[in-house]
Amino acid sequence: MAFARRIGPALLCAAGLLIAFHPMVLSGFARTETDPGDTRHLNYVLEHGFRWLLSRPGHRELWSPPVFFPEKNTAAYSETLLGVLPLYAPWRLLGAPPDTALQILVLALALLNFPASFFLLRHSLDLGVLASSMGAFLFSFGSPRLVHVGHQQLIAQFFTILPVIALVELFRASESPEGGSRRRAWIGLFFASLVAQAYACFYLAWFLALALALALAFAVAVPETRRRLFWLLSRHWLAAAACGVASFLAVAPLAEHYLEAEAVLERPIFRDAAMGLPPLKAWLNLGPYSWLYGSLGRPFLSDMPFEWEKRLGLGLVTMLAATYGLFRQRSRPGVRVLIATSAALFLLTASFPGRHTLWRWVFEFVPGATAMRAVSRVALILLVPASIGLACAFDRALLKRRGAWLPALAALVVLEQGQTMPSYDKRTARSRVAAVARSIPGGCEAFFAAFPESSRNVFETQLDAMWAGLETGAPTVNGYSSHLPPAWEPLYNNQVRGAGDAERLRVALRQWLTSRGRDPERACFVLEP
Repeated sequence: MAFARRIGPALLCAAGLLIAFHPMVLSGFARTETDPGDTRHLNYVLEHGFRWLLSRPGHRELWSPPVFFPEKNTAAYSETLLGVLPLYAPWRLLGAPPDTALQILVLALALLNFPASFFLLRHSLDLGVLASSMGAFLFSFGSPRLVHVGHQQLIAQFFTILPVIALVELFRASESPEGGSRRRAWIGLFFASLVAQAYACFYLAWFLALALALALAFAVAVPETRRRLFWLLSRHWLAAAACGVASFLAVAPLAEHYLEAEAVLERPIFRDAAMGLPPLKAWLNLGPYSWLYGSLGRPFLSDMPFEWEKRLGLGLVTMLAATYGLFRQRSRPGVRVLIATSAALFLLTASFPGRHTLWRWVFEFVPGATAMRAVSRVALILLVPASIGLACAFDRALLKRRGAWLPALAALVVLEQGQTMPSYDKRTARSRVAAVARSIPGGCEAFFAAFPESSRNVFETQLDAMWAGLETGAPTVNGYSSHLPPAWEPLYNNQVRGAGDAERLRVALRQWLTSRGRDPERACFVLEP
């Protein structure tokens, strides 16, 4: 047992990395998850940030990458990934190609999730080593995370764990009048990690802020946690206020650019946002690539709008074990706050039969809620209480020395998270980009690339042009992002069936450039053979 405690965490972490990224690892890094759409877009965002750090030509404006030319502030149409850029840039400096640097980055992000969650469970919550390892595995490699490995910004969630650690340590420290400097350090970590999460992933940061606001309300409602909270604030209000102001100033540039983008983009309507709300059955859905559940419940579970965003299930055994673990600890004030916060998040984001939902009130009155198109991603925040509950369940079982079935239960939990997500050959993507780059003539102020109609998605050809622009150093009118600039949409479908389509795109290009005060004659229209 002592040997298992020493190597258990490392083995589970290694197993999780292999489960999550086996298409990439087993191909010798020739393949990348999941598709050449969002993955390559996020890779482009990181590469632009890297070139901005080096002040490369065409990349000297962080918020205006050389796409959608000449539109400004288009980086604010999507995630910026600035919080994880320090983990991407070193590999580029060492000579790794951009797509390989991205592959290393996702491994690093997944790897960092595990020790952060293990520290929370083992050292802050005082759970056993093996129990903490199981909880850390679920947080780092749970099915709701694996179905999003192609949305790399959603992997970097160790920044979410750090403020939870800080809060637990602060509430524990409130039992002793000593250690003021240590408590101030935890306050600093709490606010710093919130800022880091905002720059790493706006989605996760926004849901984290909502969860913390709910937790604060419930903490005030519970007498024991209310007493400790007021004790902490009475002694460290100045440190909390100073850190809060510093955090606000740190996030202000990000908020400024997002608000500037929001002012020019079409405001979402609730009907569209409601399409992203998870119905109750979404919490049973693990998607078609699940090892154990892929073929179960279809088509009952696949008839949801944006179904690929609503694969929120943990597996039946894992869900029951996590619920049991939290239920058994419900006498602890902190756990009651955790349960209440989790239930509130679930209820606020759910779509009930008859299309009833509480999200309408959040959408209308909570700042930033209108940007949450994939509300179902709240499942990633709920991995925190799920991992705590699972760890508590295993800790109780181990304390009671439940025998032979415990390893089988652990294995079943691991298998329930297993997913084999699609992948693509990065060398094929490189060759397509190189072909486009060869077609771009010199001397163009900017270019727009059109492609013959094919079975590939339009966003793939748009991304081919974006990456070709990186190779040649020429700005491109092509683009792909979470949002599109106003009046640019006629250029989105850049696939050509015949002369009529080519002329349509030429006219749209002239109109776009003219409306932006640019001479259309200085831009090159590139029609791929």
